[in-house]
Amino acid sequence: MLWPFPYENCYISSFFGSSFGSIFGSNVFSDEGIQISIADTNQDYRVVAALDGIVLGHGYDNIKGNNVWIEHGMYAPMGKRIITVYMNLKDLAPNVVVDAFIKAGSTIGTIGSDGENAESHLHFMVCEWTDDGGVSYAVDPLQYVSNPYE
Repeated sequence: MLWPFPYENCYISSFFGSSFGSIFGSNVFSDEGIQISIADTNQDYRVVAALDGIVLGHGYDNIKGNNVWIEHGMYAPMGKRIITVYMNLKDLAPNVVVDAFIKAGSTIGTIGSDGENAESHLHFMVCEWTDDGGVSYAVDPLQYVSNPYE
């Protein structure tokens, strides 16, 4: 699996399961992915697909900003069927349409401050389907990939 934010000056600003603040004055909640931030917010940075896959969906909301869901099928090293989720994108690449095949390393959007957070960052999730093919659930992305720049 590729690191989805290929820049040397990026860092993990929030880990899976950590608390990261409040939304609209509500209580602190648990993060179901990792946040990858960058110190320089004066330019756009591309976000890439971590694996080959099919776009399941994309959209925008006030919390997730622009977001993309990619189905990867069975990921052999872990023996699990997975989905990767990319949130808080500033914009989406033109190739990001439902049912489109996306190649690993292809640009799917750019990082930016979108949604409820002021800091430019990517919220990255990995979800595994249950063994019986049922509903997927979030797992720590660092089980699948590590930051090559740390």
